[in-house]
Order: sequence, then structure tokens, then C-alpha cells
Amino acid sequence: MEDIDVDNAVSEDKAREYFIDLILGLEYLHSCKVVHRDIKPENLLLDDYDRIKIADFGVSENWSSEKQDADLRSSAGTPAFTAPETLDGVRSVFGGRALDVWAAGVTLYCLVYGRVPFVGRSIPELHEKIISQEIKFPDDITVSEELKDLLIRLLNKEPSGRITIPEIRKHKWFLNTTRYIPSPNENCAGSDLDPTEEDIADAVQEFQTPIHILVMIKKMAKKKSLRNPYGVSDSPSVSPCVSPRQHRRPPSFENEGRSDSISQVEKQKLFAAMKTIPTISISGEDDEYTPQNET
Repeated sequence: MEDIDVDNAVSEDKAREYFIDLILGLEYLHSCKVVHRDIKPENLLLDDYDRIKIADFGVSENWSSEKQDADLRSSAGTPAFTAPETLDGVRSVFGGRALDVWAAGVTLYCLVYGRVPFVGRSIPELHEKIISQEIKFPDDITVSEELKDLLIRLLNKEPSGRITIPEIRKHKWFLNTTRYIPSPNENCAGSDLDPTEEDIADAVQEFQTPIHILVMIKKMAKKKSLRNPYGVSDSPSVSPCVSPRQHRRPPSFENEGRSDSISQVEKQKLFAAMKTIPTISISGEDDEYTPQNET
């Protein structure tokens, strides 16, 4: 997978397909009572099928099942994608869902125009423009009026007036596609299931060395499953998915002079093994994983 490049604008139709993926992803996260808080093109990855995958949950927040939204009291994420309600000093608490929608709007603007909608020579100047400057549409790129309308509603300064995900689903520009868009119930199926202790134990937490990554992939290919092939009871003596509290962090290719850096022999074994990684095919439209051979 690769990062989306914001330096080059994409076509309106391609931006729509990416935006649909993004909104479906946010809808699922919110149904799991999680707000991302740092949506931006750099945190959206493309898979082999040119579909968006949301990444980097370093500043995400979740909220209790009794509430409908996260009550946040501080800003997080990237300045250019920060919502105005976190900057104006008027509110001490703000909802998380609307923050993700604002950032999705900035991201959509980036995709079609190749730039962010608000720019400042300093962080304070940028914040001031986010708070007070109206959205402008550059003349060098022509987009539809429906897209401009959606961007205006996504980037509404007032969170209570900002378009919501259910409303985005009904917007004319969003629906102008031939692809199948799953219903909210279809898209969020299973989001109310809490992870079991077995699920947590089966989650891949950390790899010890790059060789262990290949071992893990090959075992997953053999079992035709994306679950961690090492269960709690059958873990090897040196597990490739160990807790960082029990083992050191993986060595780096870039630190050749350090005693814990990977050896040249191990590198050669790694690259040789990469050429033999098989394709994993899991049943289900969205569950296909194809490791790429590398040279």
C-alpha cells in the first residue's frame, strides 16, 4: 500500500471514490464509539484495489456506551486539519464526531485541489484563518457545484450546523456513483461486539526482527487466515509478536554500527525469503491480502 500524495490533485470522480471509502470507515469507527482525531491524506492508505484504509490511531479517543459522542477537551492532530471549535476558546468541551467530519472535509479539499483550504505563515495565523476565513475555491481547477456545496457544509465553522455522516450519505455528490454503497447496518455490522481476551491475545502487537515478519506472513498464508498464528498456548520460545515490555524493540536497517543492528547475512536471507512469499486469499470482498514480492 502507498500514501496518498496531496501534492497532486486527483479527478473529482476519483476523489469521490476515495471519499466514500473514508466516510464508510469513519461511520464504522463512530459506531464502535471511536473518533480518529487525525484524519488527513497522509493517514489514508491505498490497498492493491485502490481502496482507502484509515491508519494511525495514535491520538484517537473512545467513549462510553452510555454517550452518543466523545466529549473532548483538547485539540489533537495536524494544525491544518484542526476544527475551528477547538481553537476559538469559546468551548471547553466539543464533540468528536464533528471533528472527524471537518478533517474529512479538509481532506476532500486536498484531494481535488492539491492544497489545504486554510494557510498561514505561522500556527497562530493559520488558526485565525481556520476560525474566521470563509472557504475559497481556486480558479485553476474546475469542480462541480454539488462538490462545492458539500465542501461548504463539511467546513461549516459551527459544529452544530456541520453536515453529519448520515446527511453526507444522502448528498447528491456523494451518491453520484455506480458503485454499491452498503447501508449503515451493513457497513457497521459487528461493531457492537467487544473483543474477547482471545482476540486481544491473537492481535499482532510487535515483531522482533524483519525475518519474523516473513515467518508470520508465511504461517498466515498456510492457515489462510489473517489472525495471529501464534496463540497464547502455542507461542514459540521467541515469539515474533512479543510485548514491548518483555523484549527489545526491533533492530533497524539504518543503524549498521550498532550491536543490535541486523546483520548483512540476515538481510540477504530476508530479501531471498521475500521472493517466495505466497499470495493469501481470504474469502470475502474486503478481506483479501496480497503481499507484494520485493527485489
